[in-house]
Amino acid sequence: MSSGDLSGVLGMSQANESSCGDSSLPTASSVADAPETSTQESGEENGILLDHMGPSVETRPLSVFDYLRINSSLLRNGITLRLTNASTNGITLRLTNASTNGITLRLTNASTNGITLRLTNASTNGITLRLTNASTNGITLRLTNASTNGITLRLTNASTNGITLRLTNASTNGITLRLTNASTNGITLRLTNASTNGITLRLTNASTNGITLRLTNGSTNGITLRLTNASTNGITLRLTNASTNGITLRLTNASTNGITLRLTNASTNGITLRITNASTNGITLRITNASTNGITLRITNASTNRITLSITNASTNRITYSAHNQRLHQ
Repeated sequence: MSSGDLSGVLGMSQANESSCGDSSLPTASSVADAPETSTQESGEENGILLDHMGPSVETRPLSVFDYLRINSSLLRNGITLRLTNASTNGITLRLTNASTNGITLRLTNASTNGITLRLTNASTNGITLRLTNASTNGITLRLTNASTNGITLRLTNASTNGITLRLTNASTNGITLRLTNASTNGITLRLTNASTNGITLRLTNASTNGITLRLTNGSTNGITLRLTNASTNGITLRLTNASTNGITLRLTNASTNGITLRLTNASTNGITLRITNASTNGITLRITNASTNGITLRITNASTNRITLSITNASTNRITYSAHNQRLHQ
């Protein structure tokens, strides 16, 4: 539809298009008549606001906003979803051929079976997802032929079964993922034919089953991964036909089952890996048909089972290896 399609499915909604009436928003009376819901609609100047506080909504729609055709002027002004002291079976937002000034999801003392956000042929000024004292079975963000000014995910005292972010033919000004006192079964970022101004992942007092970052035919201004008092089953970064201004991995008081970095037909301004008071089962760097301004490995009070560096048809300005109180097990 020309004005865009927003499908916000919260709880186990059985609503369908035929139950929505016309394309306008519900009247104030229809909102008031909706039982057991504190969801509010805002005026056109403020965009769309779904603000739910209170009891669980696991077996019924959260609000009258379950499925709406929305005029483009309202949609452009922004979408905000807030859950406080609430639980829902799932949250799904889908934008197709649509644009919005921003998307914000905030969960506080809340739980949901899963969060899914999909943008297709869509644009938004920014995407923000914040979970505080919250849990979800999984988080999935998929952007296809889409653009956003930035993507921010922040989890504090939160848990999720997994985080997946996929960008295909998409662009974003930056991607930031921060986990503090949080746990996730795995983190996966995949960019295909995509560009971003930078990628930052920060884990503090956090654990994850694995971290995977894959760039294919993509570009980014820089990649930064920092783990502090954190653990992960493994870290994998793969760049294919991709370019980045620099790659930085820092592990402090952290552990990982292994670190793998692979560049194929790729370029980077530099690679820096710093491990302090940390342990890893092995470190592997493989560069094929690639170039980098320099490679730096610094290991302090750390242990690793093996370090492998393989360079094939590649160029680097310098390789620096510094080890202090390192335990290398051959």
